[in-house]
Amino acid sequence: MAKPRPLRLGDPPQLGVYRLEGRLGEGGQGIVYLERDAEGRQVAVKLLRSHLGQDEAVRARFARELAVIERVAGFCTAQVIDADVVAAVGAWMYAPGRGPADSLALPTGGSEILKIASADARAFESYDYRTFDADARSARSRMTSGLRQQYDSEMTTARPVALKQKIVNVASVVAAGLESTRGARANVLLSLDQRITRAGETPTASQAEVRAALVRRQGQWWLDQVTPLPAAPADLEGASWPGRKVSAVLKAAQSCIRAMYSVDHRAVDGTFTAVRACATGEFRDQWVGSEAQLRSAYVTEQSVSRVRAIDVSPGASTGPSQATVLAAVGTEVRTKTTPSPTKKTVPPMQVTMNRVGGRWLMAKVAYVG
Repeated sequence: MAKPRPLRLGDPPQLGVYRLEGRLGEGGQGIVYLERDAEGRQVAVKLLRSHLGQDEAVRARFARELAVIERVAGFCTAQVIDADVVAAVGAWMYAPGRGPADSLALPTGGSEILKIASADARAFESYDYRTFDADARSARSRMTSGLRQQYDSEMTTARPVALKQKIVNVASVVAAGLESTRGARANVLLSLDQRITRAGETPTASQAEVRAALVRRQGQWWLDQVTPLPAAPADLEGASWPGRKVSAVLKAAQSCIRAMYSVDHRAVDGTFTAVRACATGEFRDQWVGSEAQLRSAYVTEQSVSRVRAIDVSPGASTGPSQATVLAAVGTEVRTKTTPSPTKKTVPPMQVTMNRVGGRWLMAKVAYVG
């Protein structure tokens, strides 16, 4: 996320419980501020522009955006902390950008795949009648030959209509989740917000869910297939959206890993309780058996550890009751001998998650680095 800039004249000093500290950016929909909540956490708060905040359709789309983001695993989008659709305000966990030296290299290249899939999907779904041919050439350059044939056929039909009606079709990726990676193939689930403008007509907006299949050839990822999916309902209870299961597994793994590496020597019982609650089987037995040794080490060293970065992605298998997850973690640690925060990188992990009583719990951890 961008570094904050100073507030401007006219910016509110506070939004609800959030105290403004700077501006992170702005666009056609609204302004994003860096703020601090009552607990001292930095959060990114999006405030819709006043004229849009009164528009029921815009507020409904904003609610949809928040619902979609909450469904997607935290490794690819910031966590929603708070939201008030009526007041047209949403708060996200603030994630300061990392430079190359701090970046974590995923075993699967998950972050790279998400960025490429998002850019490719935007290009595939968007066009402007004023630059139609250039848009099409740019989109085609990202595709395999098989997908190009399908795309060319669709664009041949769309071109005369777009020019006659002066259509501008803009697709925005609201959220993306890595569904699977295997060798040189990857599947990414994407939620799109599409806005279509025709000359003399009121713009229309719609949402779509798609699966983008990518293949890696000659060191590059190429868009190979785009498949529309049934729209995911805002309420996910009982929903069958393909991303739901993957997202649930990854969120559970991320939460438990964060608990493992969030330590304060003054409150180690909190760490132990949190990990026990998300563990099962072999891993739980190992964790409980090591608590006395860990407690002694944490207290003696006066350790304080926080997770500064965490990335999780699907492993080789995701079944109805068991799934594997690949994880990379970066921490920041302070001890009595090294009081200044020291950045550390945990060896990559392969985590086995088991579904127990309707919850995904961590059953096994193997370090692969």
